[in-house]
Amino acid sequence: MDITPTASGNNHNFLDIVLLLLCKIKVNNPLLIIIDSLMESAPRFLCDVMLARLARYLRAAGLDTTLAIESATDAETLREAIDEGRWLLTADRKITEHKAAKGRVIQLPFGSLDLQAAVLSGQFDIDWLSHAFTRCLIDNTPLQHATPEHAQQVPEDARQPEGELLVCSACNRVYWRGSHFKRMLKKLESWQEAATGTGRT
Repeated sequence: MDITPTASGNNHNFLDIVLLLLCKIKVNNPLLIIIDSLMESAPRFLCDVMLARLARYLRAAGLDTTLAIESATDAETLREAIDEGRWLLTADRKITEHKAAKGRVIQLPFGSLDLQAAVLSGQFDIDWLSHAFTRCLIDNTPLQHATPEHAQQVPEDARQPEGELLVCSACNRVYWRGSHFKRMLKKLESWQEAATGTGRT
């Protein structure tokens, strides 16, 4: 996979440290309070199967985002969102008609990623860049620094000294800064600019 988080910015460096601490510190350590506050400050999402592409971009933005099981019923998907404290994102109007959907489901326009992101930016105070590329795009797991062994999986022409390599501990995918990373970053930057009004005349 040719995607890695950017190396610049204090927010990125701080989150990298946090991710490493998660595997090392004890439950009664006061630092967990800081970590919990960081993770809880951002909304958590569950996307239905029609929004699988959006789910990848939400994960690219560092947002905790799961994807509904394709065989699950609307009621089961809604129950999963409620049980896990997630906002259910859907393009299916029928789900919004469930009694339990109020205050838990957000209906998004189908098809356009830009329109979907605009709705979410209007609903939540989303920072599309500060935690970008810190989660696996496939399974949502927080990424860790890659080992030299993991680096052997990266194409030789992509091993740049300034390009940090990250790995998913769940699926073992290695992420680096390739063309796919640049395309996704450009999209996230455009959503951030639209949300903050940066670059408007």
